[in-house]
Amino acid sequence: MSLSWEISDDDIATTQNFIKKYMNCDNAQKRVVDNVVLPAPIVTKEIMWEVMFDCLLSSMQRSGPTSPIANFLNTKPFPLPLSTCQSAQHLGLFVERTLSEHNCNRFRKQIGVSSEENLQFFTGNKWSEFKNILSPLCQTRNRTPEMGDKIHERIASHWLNDSFRGFGPKQSRNYIQLLGISRYEIPIDSRFVNWLINCNFPIFIDGKKLQEINRKRLNTLLSVTYWYDSILDKIQELSMRSNILPCVLDGCVFGSFDAIE
Repeated sequence: MSLSWEISDDDIATTQNFIKKYMNCDNAQKRVVDNVVLPAPIVTKEIMWEVMFDCLLSSMQRSGPTSPIANFLNTKPFPLPLSTCQSAQHLGLFVERTLSEHNCNRFRKQIGVSSEENLQFFTGNKWSEFKNILSPLCQTRNRTPEMGDKIHERIASHWLNDSFRGFGPKQSRNYIQLLGISRYEIPIDSRFVNWLINCNFPIFIDGKKLQEINRKRLNTLLSVTYWYDSILDKIQELSMRSNILPCVLDGCVFGSFDAIE
């Protein structure tokens, strides 16, 4: 099993021209503000709990700006605060009922089960372990980016992938990106895959060009840590050679599809 992508000067030129076109879009500028510029965002245990629901909900269904998911996540105060969830006798059922009340009905049982299991990481020794995993990211976020930072981000992503129920490689990156404490590890979603395909980059997986791979098969590969990491390593290389942080390139890609829609 292998991935091959010899990044050429043409690939870099394509990426830089794309960046020039979309660098000022709202999504790219949001990534700059949330994940790059100082001061770093404040990350609390309560925020970490709420962002977990963002990842669980958006990974399983459409979450556009007018969707029930977006309305639920934007509700103030948040309908499932950590303090309330910690005191709930049957958290899974409480989460299910709350989601149903906000018309978030798809996969609500799975999300309830996941949130009940993940609650253990917000108390006691599990909380200490969780906090220690994210601590290096919070520290590096308080200074300008350095290439070595991606090592800590990769470690945190793998821990989340292995520890949090309902998380896979994409959700683990989405989590630290939404917290504003990552710059190199990014969620590779359908938009980013479409961008790679549309740019006709010479990406080969087991000798087969990316454009020729069945989308269902590609989604399966991206759910496997080895393949996800392999593709992301190349995206990070392309980003750095194009003089842009991966998180900002991700914002440009996301914004480009907003413009199309």
